[in-house]
Amino acid sequence: MAPHESDSLRADPADLHPELALDLAESVLHRDPEACAELLEQVTAASSGRRDPELLGRLAQVRGELHLIWGDLQEAAASFRVALANRLAAGAEVDACRAMIGHAVVRINLGEYGDALRMFWALRRTISGLESTDSAVTVRLHAMVHLWSGEAHTGRGDIPVARHHFDMAEDLASSLGDTGLVAAVAMSRGEALVSMGLPRRASEELTRARARFEELGWRWAAERATLHLAEARACAGDVAASFALLDSIDERVRVAGGFDHARYRTVRAGVLLRAGLAVEAHAEAAAAQLRFAEMGMVDRSARATLVCATASLRMRRADQALLELTSAERLFSECGAQAMREGTLLIRAQVLLEEGQPEAAARLCRELLLGGTERSHPHLGVRARLILARTEAEEPAERLIGEAADLAAHLGVPELRLDVSLARARLHRQHGRPRAALEPLRRAAEGRATWDPVSPIVARGPAGADLVEISEELIGVLLDLDDHAATIEAWQWVCALKNGGFSPLVAPTVAWEPAGGRLTGPLPAHQATGITGLRPYRRHELPPVPDMPVIDYYVLGRDVVAFVVRDGQVHVRRLVGATEETHHALAGWSQERVLVAALGDALESVGSRSLRLLHDILIAPLLDLVADLYEQDASPPTIVGHRHLHAVPFDALVEIGSAPVPAPAVAPQPLTAHAPVLVLAVPDDEAPLIEDEAAMIGRLLPGSDVHIGTDATREVLFARGPEVSLVHIACHGTFRSGNPLFSALHLGDGWLRAVDLVAGGLHLNGATVVLSACGAGGASDLALEPLGLAWAFSEAGAGAVIAALWDVDDAATLELMTHLYHALAAGEEPQRALQSARRALAVTRPHPYHWAGFRYFTLPGGVTR
Repeated sequence: MAPHESDSLRADPADLHPELALDLAESVLHRDPEACAELLEQVTAASSGRRDPELLGRLAQVRGELHLIWGDLQEAAASFRVALANRLAAGAEVDACRAMIGHAVVRINLGEYGDALRMFWALRRTISGLESTDSAVTVRLHAMVHLWSGEAHTGRGDIPVARHHFDMAEDLASSLGDTGLVAAVAMSRGEALVSMGLPRRASEELTRARARFEELGWRWAAERATLHLAEARACAGDVAASFALLDSIDERVRVAGGFDHARYRTVRAGVLLRAGLAVEAHAEAAAAQLRFAEMGMVDRSARATLVCATASLRMRRADQALLELTSAERLFSECGAQAMREGTLLIRAQVLLEEGQPEAAARLCRELLLGGTERSHPHLGVRARLILARTEAEEPAERLIGEAADLAAHLGVPELRLDVSLARARLHRQHGRPRAALEPLRRAAEGRATWDPVSPIVARGPAGADLVEISEELIGVLLDLDDHAATIEAWQWVCALKNGGFSPLVAPTVAWEPAGGRLTGPLPAHQATGITGLRPYRRHELPPVPDMPVIDYYVLGRDVVAFVVRDGQVHVRRLVGATEETHHALAGWSQERVLVAALGDALESVGSRSLRLLHDILIAPLLDLVADLYEQDASPPTIVGHRHLHAVPFDALVEIGSAPVPAPAVAPQPLTAHAPVLVLAVPDDEAPLIEDEAAMIGRLLPGSDVHIGTDATREVLFARGPEVSLVHIACHGTFRSGNPLFSALHLGDGWLRAVDLVAGGLHLNGATVVLSACGAGGASDLALEPLGLAWAFSEAGAGAVIAALWDVDDAATLELMTHLYHALAAGEEPQRALQSARRALAVTRPHPYHWAGFRYFTLPGGVTR
């Protein structure tokens, strides 16, 4: 702020000339709204009792524009009404037009686009009839009317008309040399391009607008351009850049609250969604929707509701998503946002198709196409045709796909071209031509991987086919071919997807502390490049077939595909309908655990119907291929789950089957009483027996390096971890399914998060890790790979990890660990030792709730990090 401005701010209201103070307030409005507000208060005090309509009109006008910046729409509308009355009383017709423009802008922010456009139509006639000696004033008024008319048409979805208004506004603003107004046009045009599904072009406009606002010192405008730019970057797949942009304005908008904070939360929800954080995204969008509803902003409320619906879809809550889609559709209809309403209907059509209602999906797509959606939003026209093609016979489907291809080529959007490739491949497959589908799918999968890394949390929604969707279609085609080479390639694509990139999940975890229970902020920009040890995204690398035996499950639509890899061969069994069956069985098992935990001894002798059902669905169909692997001296297979199957206690299922597998003989291995062992134990009120657990290990394995309480620190783990053969960690743990990298262990000096383990600071050199902590073996049922703490220790170099899939009773855990370390001290290899411990615990605690939870995790041979 210039010296004379600061002097004016410090002046006594009685000595302040109101007109000069208003000049100063107008000059700092865009650069420093807070200073402007202070000046307006001084002007109000200094002009108390005056009946000067010119002064009161100017004061109300600036106050209205200030309230618009802050998003206080009711106060802005009231101020513009006062300004209009006083301007008319003073005979200032030009200034009265400014007040009317402000009032129309309030209508736009409320989502009342039709009312705003009627006001602008009247204003254009009024301005054209003005006889003013200052033509620059009327030119600027025309430019502002065109700018905001473009905003209103964008809200309604009339993008071609909006672009015409933006071009007119830019030409007029450029003729005046008004760089602020030119930047405002660029920001509005960028927002329209995002809604058209053209994020890269939008980024160019928004970057230009942001730079000009920063040059002018218009902080609030630069922050809004940053917000739109973050949204555009996220739509283009650059999630890390979006988080960095949001971080640059995070503190200011949180302090400001109100309109800017609600918009920030909506955009941030969308970015979180693209990073795979559906739970967090839904919470952010719901909070924004509530704030917009309180402010009466119908369109903004609808947009936040639409993000909620998309997040619900990602969480596989179809019923909730459909309710939210209905709500968003009604809100968009109320404010006349026709294109947004039609986009909502397109999402609904996609959901209905996936839910097995093709007729209803087709009806919605035809409604969209007949409504002329593609004239304003051609990308919606492309996707409506592609969804409709999946419901039609071959000939009309071919025609629809051809029309979509022509539109996609005209738009030049690579995502749409890949969607067309996927649709063609599906049509070939549907009509019995799997080999014709093969090459288009390979090209689409490889093309998608080259520019858009797959998020490990599947992103299904209206944004087009992602790498997972394309790859799964390719896997299905390869399985249809039913030959050995195709089976191997199908399994390789499964491994490539499970070994996909997790980098988009890293950004939001860095600033999160588990004790707070929520995300405290996105990744600071300087930290985005500071984490050096992250495993890079592996695109579509196809691994070799390993020598060790592996059972690899993959959820493919309504079926579960089981790959059995052994002796250099890949066998496959398609378990038809197993997806829904296993979901029900796991839900039943979850209820059983709650009952056993509550009723204790009353259910101890009762077996688990749910786990027996899981055995019959998942293990029994494979016994002819794997039964011999569970015999004495054989190497048991590594079992890898997928999605909700991450929660299945596979190691224990063979114990539950109708034909129990014999206990293996003790096979001495290098882990002995003299092997270096590190023990970190942090007891608390909820788990007081942790200290007894540490003492037990010290007795059974003399020479163990035992650290208890505040001595059991991250520093000790990172320093001693590379030197030992076994690490035992007993403490409180937490698992977060929304982003498994939030999962953490509470050590003596604070929380150790999963993201810390994969950041490169810990190198375990093949040590076995035993995690005696709640949630340590958990993995998200939305994840492609089993992301969680056990996985993170594997990423840090652990040769194997032993951890529990659910929270087990403290006393039962101590008993199982005692059996485990007796077996380890006797020379048993860790996997066999865990098997022996489970069987021993089952004698005293028969129900699987107690003994089935602990799993042995290791990476299959040949599938490397």
